[in-house]
Amino acid sequence: MADVFDLIAQWAHDRNLIEGSTPHAQMLKFFEEGGELAGGVARQRIDKIKDGIGDCVVCLTILARQHGLDVRDCIAFAYDEIKDRKGRMVDGIFIKEEDGYDTFMRQHFDEDARSREEYAFRNDPERRAEQTPQEIAYDTYVDLHKAEGLPVLTFDDWARIIRPLTPVQAAD
Repeated sequence: MADVFDLIAQWAHDRNLIEGSTPHAQMLKFFEEGGELAGGVARQRIDKIKDGIGDCVVCLTILARQHGLDVRDCIAFAYDEIKDRKGRMVDGIFIKEEDGYDTFMRQHFDEDARSREEYAFRNDPERRAEQTPQEIAYDTYVDLHKAEGLPVLTFDDWARIIRPLTPVQAAD
């Protein structure tokens, strides 16, 4: 009997989202769905949180299939990586023991007050409640790219890439 991951994969296959789309497009869709999830969290809307988590899992299931992987194996692999991990919480963020607090601060802030203020502003719950899901997704994109040392598109350029993908990827 097929489980939900098999059903998702079949749904995606029937709509040509595995071979007919690209991993890049699927990642952008994932970020869009992550923005919607963040909007639900910011607004404390359990229905939006539930939908957002589900949508993210759908995107990741498709992305895994596009790479010839099974999402269940990816989840098991990730769990195996974290199961014995030690660390501590700093401002609500789990810092791995091997990373250390100083490394975390250097990776996430430019060691100046402006970066810390920007981080606090972007993560303020009241500000989050006023943002659109697309703005929240963009903030997530910026955080991830900065953490990896990758270039960051302006919001307008990023939005021009996302908008054309949304109707195509959202087909039921």
